[in-house]
Amino acid sequence: MPDDGFVTIRGAHSAREAIARVKAELDAKGVTVFTKIDHAAGAVAVGLPLRPTALIIFGAHDAQARRLYKLVSAPGSAFR
Repeated sequence: MPDDGFVTIRGAHSAREAIARVKAELDAKGVTVFTKIDHAAGAVAVGLPLRPTALIIFGAHDAQARRLYKLVSAPGSAFR
């Protein structure tokens, strides 16, 4: 295995199914899915082959909003 910082683990499902299962689990738990970036579709759009690859950006928007508010409104904040 190359020492490139990535960990590769063979899953029991195809990449497409694994991505769909992660998204379904997040939805079922009420976690906000902000976006899914399909890197493979982007590659195809510019004529490059890429195996199914996606990035799912998710989080709890209510908790994140509170943290951001505290950061922005803190005395001496660069955002004030």
